[in-house]
Amino acid sequence: MSKEGIQALLEKALKDRGFRKQLFVDPEAAMEKSGFDLTEEEKEMVKNIEPEKMEAFAGELDQRLSKSAVPITIGQFLRGSAPVTEISAEEEEEEEIEESEETEEEEEEEVEETEEEEEAEEVEEAEEEEEEEEEEEEEEEEFAEEEEEGEKK
Repeated sequence: MSKEGIQALLEKALKDRGFRKQLFVDPEAAMEKSGFDLTEEEKEMVKNIEPEKMEAFAGELDQRLSKSAVPITIGQFLRGSAPVTEISAEEEEEEEIEESEETEEEEEEEVEETEEEEEAEEVEEAEEEEEEEEEEEEEEEEFAEEEEEGEKK
């Protein structure tokens, strides 16, 4: 087992909320994109991590780091022995607002990407139609020329 690879992946997942979400939506793709060298056993271990535990651990880690306390180890997380502290309703509400804003930004980006893709498709379709029309015109001209030659003979 490559201890560094799994630690690096988990560290990225804990620090990067977008990567963490991708890891739970499509773990194979997320691990492939990440470029970390993981064994099959490590990949299975990552796939078996419960999203709720990862989110709780990430939240706990953020709180501990913001309070300059001793951080939780990855080993504690993997064994499920990391203590989870209660957060206040105000902190929870702030987290929900942040998540909501991030979700809105992601949705806006998706809409923009979709619009750009649709525009590109429309341009491509218009170009294809234009090419087809040009080809039809050329065929008609060739046919007309052939008819003229046939009439001359």
